Amino acid sequence: MENLEIFFSWMSDNFGGKLTQEETLLSQEPDNVSGVWLLHIVATILSGKTVSQDIFESQTAQKLTSHWQKELVGWHRNTERKQGEKEEIKRKKKIQEDTEKKRYEKECRKQEKEEIARKRERV
Repeated sequence: MENLEIFFSWMSDNFGGKLTQEETLLSQEPDNVSGVWLLHIVATILSGKTVSQDIFESQTAQKLTSHWQKELVGWHRNTERKQGEKEEIKRKKKIQEDTEKKRYEKECRKQEKEEIARKRERV
């Protein structure tokens, strides 16, 4: 079921709008393939099962299946890449914050030592 949710998320990302799952599929009827039939093909592929032979008898179905597999793989890779980029940005920001914190602490220690030295000179 998670794979199906990924598919609908991909459809939403690529075709926009807040369509219901059925509306999303029915609005994308390439080559006169019904939305239900398309759902069956995609759900079968995403579940890791073999698509039944009667569906593959049509060359349109083969092209459609191949198209969706390529699109989903590309979308998955893009999503993973974006997530990786976000994590890298967070990591770099954390490093920068840690560096700034250490620099600040070092400066505070230096000022404290100078203050103590000034107090000793006065005494």
